[in-house]
Amino acid sequence: MTYVILTAGIDISVGSIVGFASIVFAGCFQPSGLVGPVAGIVSVINRIMPHDHVLCIIIASVFVLFLCALLGLINGVGISKGKLPPFIMTMGTLTMIKGFALLVCEDKPLFMDVSIRSQINWLGSGRVLGIPNPVIVYAIVTVIFVIILTKTVFGRYIRAIGGNEEAARVAGINVSKYTTIVYIISAVLAGLAGILITCRTATGEPTLGTSYEQDAIAATVIGGTLLTGGVGGMYGTIFGVLIIGVINNVLNLTNVSPDFQYVVKGLI
Repeated sequence: MTYVILTAGIDISVGSIVGFASIVFAGCFQPSGLVGPVAGIVSVINRIMPHDHVLCIIIASVFVLFLCALLGLINGVGISKGKLPPFIMTMGTLTMIKGFALLVCEDKPLFMDVSIRSQINWLGSGRVLGIPNPVIVYAIVTVIFVIILTKTVFGRYIRAIGGNEEAARVAGINVSKYTTIVYIISAVLAGLAGILITCRTATGEPTLGTSYEQDAIAATVIGGTLLTGGVGGMYGTIFGVLIIGVINNVLNLTNVSPDFQYVVKGLI
């Protein structure tokens, strides 16, 4: 979301992509729980999977992230080539992806097979040297994208596009290309989040990511990234993520009702 907002864009479809990734990832291990064209593709994936559970998880993850990249490509092309406002484009895909996720599983959660549940649960809930696996994944992803944003030409182009798109175009930057890439990154990382949460619960849930885009945008903006683009960075977003995370945990530990939690986060 930081990368997207730095280009003066916004992506509110990420919550739906989380749910889509969850149901398709679970479907790779339980293809009979899906219907429609996706079910056929997932069945083929399931048949070519090796007996090694670790390789199964890797193949399923790559497949899901590839589908998420295609969804990000649709957003990026619609915005960069179709000249649709980012809010309108991603609002449309948010609704369509959510509907599609519900259709392929007929509105039902998909419970993963017991035979692979222990390996799946370890990825989502296990620890390495006492550190939860999702935290390790988050740290690795964060370091990679901090380096990209601060040390590469790609990072400078993103800031330039958000600061002044026309000036960036005149300077020779392929604005359409880099804008599209940013939305692909957003969708792929949303898909990764969906996979991790599905591994934690061993259940595919099409509505899993409902309202997640709100937390992503809030964390980014709290961290100092301007919605007008060009100003901000990953360090501020890390701070914003910690604030949102602490708030969520404190509200849960003090038994604040989920409904009132929305009010508190909205005020902040």
